[in-house]
Amino acid sequence: MNSLLKRVLAVNLAVLFLLLPLLTAAQNPIPRTGKVFMGYGVEPELVPIPNKLRPRSTIPPRTSVQQILKSHRVFREAGGIMFDQVGSPCNALSNAQLRLSYDHQQPDGRRLTLHVGNRSYSVAGMRDSDLEPIARFVESESAIVANVQYPDPTITQSCPVPSRKLQVVRLNPALEDTQLGWLMTRMDFIPWSISTGSRWDDDTALPNEVSALSTSLKESLGNDRANYRQNIWPSTRAALFNAAAPVLNTMTSEERKHYRYLVNLRTPQAWESEEAEVLNSGVDMTIWRKLSVEERRILLLMIESFRYDSISNINDDKAPPTFCTQASSVRLGGSPNIQFIVPARPQNFVLPTSSSLMTQNLPKLRLVDPEAYDGMVRIYRLGGLFRYIKNQSSDQWKEFLKTLPQAEERDTYAILCPSCKAEKVREWVACVEKNFPS
Repeated sequence: MNSLLKRVLAVNLAVLFLLLPLLTAAQNPIPRTGKVFMGYGVEPELVPIPNKLRPRSTIPPRTSVQQILKSHRVFREAGGIMFDQVGSPCNALSNAQLRLSYDHQQPDGRRLTLHVGNRSYSVAGMRDSDLEPIARFVESESAIVANVQYPDPTITQSCPVPSRKLQVVRLNPALEDTQLGWLMTRMDFIPWSISTGSRWDDDTALPNEVSALSTSLKESLGNDRANYRQNIWPSTRAALFNAAAPVLNTMTSEERKHYRYLVNLRTPQAWESEEAEVLNSGVDMTIWRKLSVEERRILLLMIESFRYDSISNINDDKAPPTFCTQASSVRLGGSPNIQFIVPARPQNFVLPTSSSLMTQNLPKLRLVDPEAYDGMVRIYRLGGLFRYIKNQSSDQWKEFLKTLPQAEERDTYAILCPSCKAEKVREWVACVEKNFPS
C-alpha cells in the first residue's frame, strides 16, 4: 500500500475481522465494467470497475438473513435489503399440493397462475419484468437483494471522492441489468432519506405527508443512539478490546508512530477518564496488564471507529410473507421489517424505537418512491410464494422456471454519483485502480 493512512485504516478493519470466524465463500465473477449514475436524463457512463470497488463477498452461500444480521459483516457486505423467508399459506392451502404455470398468451400481468388441485387462481399484477429476476433471486445462494454503501475508508483516504454523494452499489446477480435492480437501488436510500428529510439524488424535500414521520425518526434515532452509547457500547468496546490485542503485533513502526501522535492529541485527563470507563465494562485484566499504556490507548483509538457504524436494513427476519386464494385470484400479503443496526457483542444491536417506528409506518415509504416501494414488496411477497412452491416440489419448480421469459434489460449501476461530472468520476476510478491494483 502506498499511503500510511491507508495502512492504518486497514489495521482498523483487521480488528473487525479478528472478531469473526474465518469463513470461505463460493466466489462469483466480478464484473470488469459497470455503469455510473450521474443524474436523471444523463447518459450513463460505462467505466472499468476496480476489484476494490466490487470485492467478493466473504458471506458463505446460503447464509440466512438471521445469521447475517448477527454478524458484523452486515455493515460491510449486506446492508440494505435482504429476503429469504418461505411464504406462509393460509389454512385453506396449508395441506394442498400447489404448482405454478406461466401462459404467454395472456396479457402481461396476468400470465402467472397458481394451481390448487384442479382449481386455478391468477397471480395478478406480476409482469414479465418481475417474474424471471425474482425466480432467479430465489434460486440464488444469497439472501442479499441490494446494498448501497459509501466507499471503504481505506479507499477514500488515498482517493477522495468527487462528491459526498458517491456510493457503490452491489446487487444480487439476479437483479443486475433489470428494472427491479434499479428500483432496489433506489429503495435502499429511502429509510435514510426519511431520517434526513431529503431525497438522495437531488436533495429536494420529501412529500409533506412524510414530514411528521421524518421528524419522529430523527428524534427516535437520537434517543436510541444515546441509549446505545450509554448502555450497549461500553461492553461492546470491552469485547472488541479483548479480541483485538493481536493486531498490535502486525503494526509497522510508521503506523505506531502515527497512532502515538493521535494518542498525544488527547489530554492525560481525557485518557484517564476513558480508561476508567473501559475498566468498568469487562476488559480482560490479563490482557490489559500485558499491554503498555501507549498500546492500550492505540487499541482504544482503533476500536472507537466502530462506535459510529450503523446501517438501515429492510429484511424479513421472523416476518414471512403470506399467501391465500380469494375468488379467482391469489392474495399475497405480509410486510417486512425496517431495522437500524449498530455493532454489539455477541451479536449486533437493533435500535428498538427507531426500528419499530419505521416498521409500523412501512406503507408511508411508498410516498417517497412508489415504483421502488412496489418493487420491493413484489420481491418480498412473490419470492416467498416461489420458495414455498420450490420446497414442495423441486422438479415442478424447475419445469416452471423453463417457461419464464427473460426479463428486458435496463441500466443498473455500479457507482452512483448524482450531479457529478463524468471526467471526475473517471479520474476517481482511475485513482482507485492505481492505488489498489486488481
